[in-house]
Amino acid sequence: MKSIGIDIDPAALKKFECSYPVDLLNECAHNFLRNYDYTGTELVYCDPPYLLSTRTSQRRYRFDYTKEQHRELLEILKTLPCNIIVSGYRSLLYDDLLADWNTIELQVMNQGGVRTEKLWFNFTANRVHSAKFAGRNFTHRQCIKRKVERWKKNYAAMPHAERVAIMAGLMEAESEMSKDLAGNREAALNGLN
Repeated sequence: MKSIGIDIDPAALKKFECSYPVDLLNECAHNFLRNYDYTGTELVYCDPPYLLSTRTSQRRYRFDYTKEQHRELLEILKTLPCNIIVSGYRSLLYDDLLADWNTIELQVMNQGGVRTEKLWFNFTANRVHSAKFAGRNFTHRQCIKRKVERWKKNYAAMPHAERVAIMAGLMEAESEMSKDLAGNREAALNGLN
């Protein structure tokens, strides 16, 4: 698996931090997205400068986006043969152009306080890909984070045989729940036919 970070602003790339290896490219994301040789297994995450009309601060980027550039990006993304996630603040433009995409709203903390961010994505999300994003809002995510730390500490204090038995039980339970979810999905689809 390869991760690529793209930004037209070299200063933004210098500040880029990630806990895993990422190839950083200083170029136009629109050109890259149009010309990349997709296999269909990619996940593209786009975090463009948010629409000016949705921002509460006067902060501007060195390479900000016009409304037309937002439209162009969304039209490019709609043609890609892979999974895509786009983040922004609530926007009629995005809702209109990505009307058939799924969405989720999250409470986030930024320099101006708590804001509602929105994710638009072109696939069915049936699980959390990173535990740090589990939860309905910031408070719920913090509660889950504390619970995870407490459970990790308790788990680490157990004897090895007990840890193995508990892990096997959790994996079995997850497998059963996944099968139930798949069966419910199939039953729902059959009911539509």
